Amino acid sequence: MRYCVLFLASWLILVSCSSIRKETSPSVKKDVEETIPGFDVSNLNPAISPCEDFYMYTTANWMRKNPIPESESRWGSFNILIEKNNERLYALLEEFAQSNQTVEKYSARQLCTDFYKAAMDSAAIEKYGLEEIRPLVALAGQIKDIKSLTEWFQYCLSAGIKIPFYMGVRTDAQNPERYIVYWGQSGLSLPDRDNYLRTDSVSLFQQSEYRKMLIDLFSMAGYKAEIAQKMAEDIFQIEHTIAKLHMARQDLRKPELTFNKMSLAEADKMSRHLKPGVLLKNLNAYTDSIVVTHVAYLKAMDSLLEAFSPDKWKSYAVWKTYEAYIDALPYQFLKRHFNYFSGVLYGTKTMNPRWKRVLAKMNEGLSEPLGRLFVERYFSPEAKADVEEMVENIREVFRERITSRDWMTSETQAKALQKLNAFTYKIGYPNTWKSFDNLQVTPDNYLRNIQAIRQYQYRENLSRLAKPVDKDEWFMGAHVVNAYYNPTFNEIVFPAGILQPPFYDPKADAAINYGAIGGVIGHEFSHGFDDQGRKYNAFGQLSNWWNAVDSAQFEERAQLLAEHYSMYEPLPGYTINGKMTLGENIADLGGLTLAYYAFQRYKQKHPSSSIAGFTPEQRVFLGWAQVWQSNVTDGFLRIQLTTDYHSPARYRVNGPVSMMKEFKEAWGCKEGDPMVKPSDKRVVIW
Repeated sequence: MRYCVLFLASWLILVSCSSIRKETSPSVKKDVEETIPGFDVSNLNPAISPCEDFYMYTTANWMRKNPIPESESRWGSFNILIEKNNERLYALLEEFAQSNQTVEKYSARQLCTDFYKAAMDSAAIEKYGLEEIRPLVALAGQIKDIKSLTEWFQYCLSAGIKIPFYMGVRTDAQNPERYIVYWGQSGLSLPDRDNYLRTDSVSLFQQSEYRKMLIDLFSMAGYKAEIAQKMAEDIFQIEHTIAKLHMARQDLRKPELTFNKMSLAEADKMSRHLKPGVLLKNLNAYTDSIVVTHVAYLKAMDSLLEAFSPDKWKSYAVWKTYEAYIDALPYQFLKRHFNYFSGVLYGTKTMNPRWKRVLAKMNEGLSEPLGRLFVERYFSPEAKADVEEMVENIREVFRERITSRDWMTSETQAKALQKLNAFTYKIGYPNTWKSFDNLQVTPDNYLRNIQAIRQYQYRENLSRLAKPVDKDEWFMGAHVVNAYYNPTFNEIVFPAGILQPPFYDPKADAAINYGAIGGVIGHEFSHGFDDQGRKYNAFGQLSNWWNAVDSAQFEERAQLLAEHYSMYEPLPGYTINGKMTLGENIADLGGLTLAYYAFQRYKQKHPSSSIAGFTPEQRVFLGWAQVWQSNVTDGFLRIQLTTDYHSPARYRVNGPVSMMKEFKEAWGCKEGDPMVKPSDKRVVIW
């Protein structure tokens, strides 16, 4: 899981290798009476010592039994649960699509069913061809100077077309009771700036294939070969220049660098050509201030806009229009796009069936209605009650951990406790479902539905400026397999989608559940006190509540953890970026530690003994490892190491357990074992 200060998102991600050690590995029993409820012991590999490589000990057999499907670039516990939820939603949508029952307009059922019908009608999409997108491409064709280019940018903001900057409304990090406009960098098509800037052989090949893909798409759209080639070169040149100006991902995690509040008048002075005040006025949005998230980048916009001719910008604009609606174009366009972005970049071999692609698209704008349909049919209220009890148990353990930190002064401990006590949580689904009145979705035009949803979303987003902050809002659908921490709300959120095996199983051994969903809960709690979350106070306000001594003590420990992860090299030439992944690594270490000690509290009232030869303490670690079982392609791993704030799966297991004396004691490991970090390098933060 993770959180992002600006986008209020928070999810988990995933990987592999091996080694041999036998003497400390419990034997794996397969008898029915020797199973662990909620954990498949046949996935364990007794030929590998848990003290040598805990991830491979728990996952090697799973990997062998669960190869990556050709339609995927990774396959793991997350994907399997996502697949299960998607199949349920697919069955629901098929049922509704075949029904003649009259449903209420703007209801979750009407919106989702009509969107599904239009998106699944491949015959109509092929019949339309490029008819629906041509008027939108024509708008790009009207660019003749910088003024008309900035006018096109304004149109794109409400159309959901990616341009060199974004502008949207979110909670004010310095005043969480109000909304404010954020303005910052954007505009790339490849996953990250490094995809344009790296010069190794793989990156150069991917850059070349990107240009070939652009040429093919333009040729299919009717452009002559020489024009298509020139357009592709124009686009890459512009995006390469944008990439050089982009702030590095590890710096994006520092709110002190990305939260720059100023008046609209001050922001307007940053550029001769881009005036946020003018843009907002033209969009009928009125505010007195703005947060500029990437000052140096936006100050460079004048030179960027002037560096390229209107014809080059026109090429960029045409591509961005096609890119924004690629899912609603004829199959040949979609397939060529897939072959590059999924095939070349991630190593995926075949496309998912249409219904899976449609569900993925629905999550971009109809996630809440889709989640509502899911919980009305499939969610168990018992899961909510059980998880609430676990949340409070983990909170109590965190209180004890804070007060026992010998590196913190009592002054900072008191403020940390104030923040922890103020944590709120949401479990399952919203108390009040959002209204989607006036969102026009029809069963007969996929591209126009995408347009309508994006325009609706942008209008709704801008309208927040005049409203109080809605603390009941959810930022992901209830069916989603994920969780998040929202720093400006100081809350943790667990959708119904994740409250299922292997994360939570009402029939599972309690130790397994504590290691799995308990580790996830602890992870989200810890985000409030990681290198980024600690900069927000109990009220969700960006504020330094640490004294200088305690802050230095935290930074020293965080630096050691960053160095620990930076030593991992999952692929030759690709190491984990310990600074970029620091927040997630702190949350993994803190979350698993909290889950372990929360289970100790649970065990005081509910005595537990060994099962299948594994102690209760060992089973907590097995529960954590189980949720990260996965296989990935090298392509996926390469992109993950470049763009993802989470470490790959193998290191989300081995990274934290190697730091924990509790793991060493539970598994009988010895100093010097690979899963035992030397005591002078062992990091304990929370």
